[in-house]
Amino acid sequence: ISHVIRGEDLLPNTPVQILLQKALDFSQPEYGHLPLILGPDRSKMSKRHGAVAIAEYREEGYLPETLINFLAFLGWNPGTEREIYSLASLIKEFSIDKVQKGGAVFNIKRLNFLNGFYVRQKSPDKLTELCIPYLIQEGLIEPVFKSEQYPPAYGGISITQSYKIIDTAEEISFDYLKKIVIIYQERLKKLFEIAELTNFFFKGKLDYGKKLLQWKDINDEEIKSSLDKTIELLSKISGVREKGRLSNLPYSLTILSTERTVKRLSASFLAL
Repeated sequence: ISHVIRGEDLLPNTPVQILLQKALDFSQPEYGHLPLILGPDRSKMSKRHGAVAIAEYREEGYLPETLINFLAFLGWNPGTEREIYSLASLIKEFSIDKVQKGGAVFNIKRLNFLNGFYVRQKSPDKLTELCIPYLIQEGLIEPVFKSEQYPPAYGGISITQSYKIIDTAEEISFDYLKKIVIIYQERLKKLFEIAELTNFFFKGKLDYGKKLLQWKDINDEEIKSSLDKTIELLSKISGVREKGRLSNLPYSLTILSTERTVKRLSASFLAL
């Protein structure tokens, strides 16, 4: 062991450890102590600030490259304005003398920004592959495996995989899921969000309860005011274009199929 790099909270233990190493005639490593990671309130990072274990971030859908890039900048800066670094670039640029002395604040907004950036860099196939476990976890779909004789003349077996919508028992393909994921690639910050964003694609029946019909209890002026506020809010959302707000609607309806769309429209009219 040539170097020991650890948190500054272990600094008081260092003199004792050095004395023990000398007493036992052990070789002495170089010691470096890093500033602690702090929460938004500048207190030591803990569970009350949210997830603290890497496994928890992985479960929420943060990508490995996101966490590497984000954690590298907690208490260290290469001295440039560049924010996105690959692992190879970080290894090349890193030097211990650029580690800051003060504590580094854990900025969840920056973490989400970085993850959104890396999500958008994924190919449609790769992103769909990464999102499928979250759709399975939320009980929206399940994998289906089939064995087929191939090639028939030789009696070989070929295993094919598809998916089944649990609510409707409809069998769907990977390409069908990819069409859905593509719609939300620009909006995804964390992979686990895909289930909530897309669950209406996988539902046999939607909720048309009275709570959704609150507009019946308000007058025309209140409806107009509410719509104006909604349009104003939409115009402020990053990435929402004036002409593109409904651009995904025809595409979404195509994925749903004419039959399912008609059924849902009929159910909504009945609820009115």
